[in-house]
Amino acid sequence: MDEDLARQWADQYDPDAPRQAPPITPHGYSLSVKLLVLLCNRIEHLEAVLLTVHGNKPGKLTPIPLPTNALEIELFRRDDAAVDDALIRLGASDN
Repeated sequence: MDEDLARQWADQYDPDAPRQAPPITPHGYSLSVKLLVLLCNRIEHLEAVLLTVHGNKPGKLTPIPLPTNALEIELFRRDDAAVDDALIRLGASDN
């Protein structure tokens, strides 16, 4: 997705609006795909917990990354910028 288009959509995005249509996802990815990926990641975490409970050492957890689109990336970037601005106003620094 084009980043300029994502910015325009992010300007129109209102998380508090009731019954908004979901953002467009990349081709082949839908809400059900995201939920299945999340389910697979949770099952992998559960397996690691069960191994640990029974005294075994679980292997390294490598979760499947969730598919994201340009709109979600732009909204995350704006959230990060808002948090950074708030921290700067509170006197926190990057050092």
